[in-house]
Amino acid sequence: MSLMRDPRDRSDLRRPLRAAPAAHRPAGLFALVLAMGLLAGCEGVSMGAGDETTDHAQQEDRWREASDMAVASLPGLSGTLAKPATVAQVQRMLGELGYSPGPVDGVMGKRTTIALKHFQVDAELAVDGVITTAVLAQLRAAHSRGWVREPEGIDAQLAKMSPPPQQLVEPLYEVGDRFVYSDGRVETVVRLGGDTVFWRTGDGFEYSSPRHFALPPLTAVSASERHETSTTLDAASDWPPRFGKPVGFFVRTVIKDVSGTVVERYVVQRWTCKVDKPKRLSIAAGMFDTVIFACDRSAPEAGTWKRRIWYYSPVVRHFIRRDDIAHPTGVRTTVELLAVRPGTRDWPPAARTGLEWAIQDSLSGTKAGETAEWRSSGVGESFKIVAGKDRRVSGQRCRDFILSREQPGVPRSYPAIACRGAYSRHWLVPGLDPGAINPVILFETLG
Repeated sequence: MSLMRDPRDRSDLRRPLRAAPAAHRPAGLFALVLAMGLLAGCEGVSMGAGDETTDHAQQEDRWREASDMAVASLPGLSGTLAKPATVAQVQRMLGELGYSPGPVDGVMGKRTTIALKHFQVDAELAVDGVITTAVLAQLRAAHSRGWVREPEGIDAQLAKMSPPPQQLVEPLYEVGDRFVYSDGRVETVVRLGGDTVFWRTGDGFEYSSPRHFALPPLTAVSASERHETSTTLDAASDWPPRFGKPVGFFVRTVIKDVSGTVVERYVVQRWTCKVDKPKRLSIAAGMFDTVIFACDRSAPEAGTWKRRIWYYSPVVRHFIRRDDIAHPTGVRTTVELLAVRPGTRDWPPAARTGLEWAIQDSLSGTKAGETAEWRSSGVGESFKIVAGKDRRVSGQRCRDFILSREQPGVPRSYPAIACRGAYSRHWLVPGLDPGAINPVILFETLG
């Protein structure tokens, strides 16, 4: 009998990231450099009296047009540029521009694709995550100007709300909170007991865990087994770990039959966890300042993780991404947070309807980055709603948005993505609303 997997795992839905098809390396770059040089020489030309405010925008337009024309004329520079050397160059430039594409490894993976899509949005290009001649020219032009991305819209709101790294706040959960992940998993907080959180998954599976996500589940029940886990910290160790001070502990899991009476076996593993430097991370739902928690465990079963990395957002009060490195292959798989909705189960129907109406109105009627507010004296709650830019996914119009609730001390945010069809009046959150696009399809399309 094999050890039942962590209920938070969905290994059956994961697969290694695939590189895009290779294409020819760019050639004849002298023509591109010459065109850009000629354009640069025109920057000092006066636009005449009264045109100073539009000079910069018109220069940008001419830069883009000249860049596109120059690149289009080069031989061997059409279609997707996906040779490892080209991808690595793109990754390096995206990273220096502030788009967090991940390691410079020449592989067109999900992180690089998402970073490239963010650049395409900012550069007002077609958003498809593909390295084309136009994209490469725009990227080089932005890089040569020394431009660095500044947060805007939702990202700016999150940046303002993020506490300094040294003011790390603990994870926070409330009954009714719902979390949607890129592997299709949906989890709901059904009960709280001290520092224990009780969860129910979308398929009815139940488990309990410590409040801190990096610790192993306490109990988990499947159709045939019940797992009970205890954790013993090393002497003089404190949880959670602090930067530069790893924490070690032993995890003992007892496996019983479904009746909970017959002990079938137990497993003991050694875990070592640490905190790495903070990092600004771009995912499908937006850009977040994160604190990195990484854990290694001894003697993992083949196909399970030997190293797990969580990217924790202090404003969301939960991790926004998790990377698993498998034993013994070293294959990395990634799960991202696509949506969080606050628990409103105990609210009066009028308050729940009012918040939903406010979200729908904001998504339909506000520009990217604009803030709408909703208040209810009946439940004593106040939210700010900020919608992001439009994206097209499988013929639907999608927008990321964030609910921000002010609380004493540190505020809490609920990011999400919602989509609606061409003939629909309602925005639907994947994984939560009936008829919404599948979360896995949404993530694969965006990523």
